[in-house]
Amino acid sequence: MPGWIYTPGTVYHMTVTINDNTGSIFGFSCVGLDEGLAQAGTITITDNMHTHTSGAYPINKQYVTHTGIASPLPGTATYSNPATFNFDWTAPSSNMGPITFYFDGIA
Repeated sequence: MPGWIYTPGTVYHMTVTINDNTGSIFGFSCVGLDEGLAQAGTITITDNMHTHTSGAYPINKQYVTHTGIASPLPGTATYSNPATFNFDWTAPSSNMGPITFYFDGIA
């Protein structure tokens, strides 16, 4: 996404990397919201062994998160360091203004 400016309807390949020399298992979650905290765009899973989408209580938005030991879906925990998670994000079909990606990483 050049300059972090999205083009409506465009698919962007997203990568989250977690690096922690003291960690032994890794995870993350991410959601994209507009300025009014409404869902912005659509997440598509490209690696269903390590990621899945879910609606986060209490915000009921689509987010992407890791699979593994404590996840609701079966998957493979990520033990490599650094850990890399990939997914696609499709920008909204029209310009929604600024979008913020909220994410966290755990190790």
